[in-house]
Amino acid sequence: MQLVKLYENGKSCADIAREYNITPSTLGRWIKNHQETGSFAAKELV
Repeated sequence: MQLVKLYENGKSCADIAREYNITPSTLGRWIKNHQETGSFAAKELV
């Protein structure tokens, strides 16, 4: 996902969230999920 890549390349979470009109917490979840799983897929609910 492009937004996570921006973060990994040094852009701040707040700047990305503001620029793409999402909440920082949403972006934070995406980043955390990608770091933990290496994937951008949604977690499966069991």
